[in-house]
Amino acid sequence: MSTTNRESVAKAMDLLRQGLGPFVARQFGNTYKERAPAEARRYVGEGRPLPSKPIIEWDAAGLLKLLWEAWNDVFRSVLGPAERGLVRELRDVRNKWAHQEPFSNNDACRAVDSALRLLRAVSAPQVKELEETWRELLRLLLEEQESSVELRVTDALAERSAAAAVKPSPDATKPYPDKETRVTLPKCDWVYFAVPAKGCGSDALKDFVAKEKIIVAHVYNKNKLRMPLVQYLRARDRILLVYGGGRKHEPYHALLRCTIGAPAEPLVNRQHRFDAFLYIDKSLNEYLKKNRYDPDPVLMEFTGISVSESQDLSHITGPIQKPKGINTLWRWEKVFV
Repeated sequence: MSTTNRESVAKAMDLLRQGLGPFVARQFGNTYKERAPAEARRYVGEGRPLPSKPIIEWDAAGLLKLLWEAWNDVFRSVLGPAERGLVRELRDVRNKWAHQEPFSNNDACRAVDSALRLLRAVSAPQVKELEETWRELLRLLLEEQESSVELRVTDALAERSAAAAVKPSPDATKPYPDKETRVTLPKCDWVYFAVPAKGCGSDALKDFVAKEKIIVAHVYNKNKLRMPLVQYLRARDRILLVYGGGRKHEPYHALLRCTIGAPAEPLVNRQHRFDAFLYIDKSLNEYLKKNRYDPDPVLMEFTGISVSESQDLSHITGPIQKPKGINTLWRWEKVFV
């Protein structure tokens, strides 16, 4: 019998409880010695039923709350900002699970992946068992993403004005089809509308992504505000990179389908964490400047989306309509309704 997404998340919460319990208890013991139980009760509040139990027997909700509340005093010296972000995310996952909210394949895969990364950070032995659950969810997710969507496009040769009623000359070599043609785009999670840099053509952009495994992109705009949706990009998400919309407002066309990678050092700035972004190596600064890219206006460095693999889709020539608005990153279903 197949396991549901909720059951997979429940298993992740149970293994998280088993793995975090000894770690949290040990760190509290190292910090507060014999006062550890009393200090734990102080952090989570006396109203909860858990404080009467030893820390190692607390449930996932209690352990995650304790990690969050006691972070600066107990855990900051052994875990980093990335792990704090995981604690925050997993508290949300646990609350969603406890309130019987549904989990899509993508939601479940992310939840289990976050639990897995936190268990790895504390060297918990439950990692191996949870990896099996994660692999199965990933398989289901990839199967779902392999489904395709038909994009209805009009051949550019058929775009004639009403005034062009004159028949083509007999020696015309190209036909003027009036019917729509259909092309197939592989389904993704996101669509990124890449406006050309001031000297960088689509071939140069495609080559850069393929070679450096990076999509050049900002995390903040010129008004020093976070770009919409960038904080939701995650490793293994599929992103369709389309190109166009320059000064002449030429149409956008598919360029690459990319799988987002997990950077070794995700970009963290103040309270913001961007799991799919990284700082681009400074050795590429000259190339980017030469092609007239600009660094992030807040971070003052070149930033980009990490890519693990890419598929060339430039043979699909049909135009793609960008939704209204200044956003460059859109969810798939907002573009292909």
